[in-house]
Amino acid sequence: MKKLFAEFFGTFWLVFGGCGSAIFAAGYPEFGIGFVGWHWHLDLLL
Repeated sequence: MKKLFAEFFGTFWLVFGGCGSAIFAAGYPEFGIGFVGWHWHLDLLL
């Protein structure tokens, strides 16, 4: 059960973080695509 929860949480975090940062960057163009890359790599580190 722990493995299932860990897999679910990890997948949720990557999808939520990656898609959320892309939507955020689209709403604030001054951040640009670099914000998405920065946020994605920060998610992978955590």
